[in-house]
Amino acid sequence: MKQGFTLSELLIVVAIISILVSVSVPTFNDQIEKSREATDAANIRSAYATLMTEINSGSTSGQINVDLKQKKNNWQNIANKEGLLNLGKVTGEPKAGNKVIVKYANNEVEIYFGVPVPGDQATLDAQNFPTSSYEYKILMSLADAERQALEMYKNDPEGQQRKLVAFIVYMNTDGTYRIETDYDDETSSVYSPTKIMTPPYNKYAIAVRGDQVGSSLVYDKDTNKLTSQRYHLRTYHYQGTSYGELFTGIDWNY
Repeated sequence: MKQGFTLSELLIVVAIISILVSVSVPTFNDQIEKSREATDAANIRSAYATLMTEINSGSTSGQINVDLKQKKNNWQNIANKEGLLNLGKVTGEPKAGNKVIVKYANNEVEIYFGVPVPGDQATLDAQNFPTSSYEYKILMSLADAERQALEMYKNDPEGQQRKLVAFIVYMNTDGTYRIETDYDDETSSVYSPTKIMTPPYNKYAIAVRGDQVGSSLVYDKDTNKLTSQRYHLRTYHYQGTSYGELFTGIDWNY
């Protein structure tokens, strides 16, 4: 006569299986996430290689955006971050579903996790100056003007057909400003904050390309100084396609 399992024996087996599953599933998920992270690191290295090829071919700067595949924030395997440190300066931490910017400028490679929101950095930089200072007024105008330029770009049919649209911001001494779309050639020199507030030098430039926004203003946190880089705006057409160049500092070239 065959004897089956007793209820207690079955419960013990089920309990053991449950324990094994509870241990193995998180481990399996962790391995999948580490695999995604390794893929992201490989894609960043590939972007770096592509960027350096362009630099070695004569470009003075460039930028490549990489979409992250990982589903968890921060590093699951610190070795991936350490590997990227061999390529250049790493800023920020990876966020699930975010982007990473691989950028070369001023003879330096920077890997930046997270795409900055237009205006946010200028608002933070402004806090380093007294509210009555020229620097504070200029940076707060930049914070607002960057957001406004992005909206103007999105609502401009002609701008949507261009790879890059430039905007000129004209400053007033009280910190107010007006912003105009610029489709023409223009060259401007480096201006101190005092000059930016004084006509006829009271202007700086903003550029928008897709969801990227940049300006000719530069804040140096090491010296706590604000300057405006020399910029050159150039737009031209070739066989029905619009091209643009902006700034010695940003060099969005096509």
